[in-house]
Amino acid sequence: MSNQKDLLHEGRPTRRARVLYVCRELNNDPLTDFLMHDTRALVKLIELFNRVHELETELTDEQLRAILLKIDSWLMYILQISMGNFHK
Repeated sequence: MSNQKDLLHEGRPTRRARVLYVCRELNNDPLTDFLMHDTRALVKLIELFNRVHELETELTDEQLRAILLKIDSWLMYILQISMGNFHK
């Protein structure tokens, strides 16, 4: 599913590797497969957000809010998992 390039960059864990580490306790093949794909999409979204100031075409306020909403929901998801609060 993933290769070393996806998980390490210059000897350090990538964003994707860090997210997958947080989700490591969710051992279920279909869920793990989903997390692999969803994490890849999240990293792409974060990369887009980090480059917003470099883009030639400006994003609308609505587009920026959509990006923030997705990142916010994913961060809350990861925080809940990392704190073990998804059992509650």
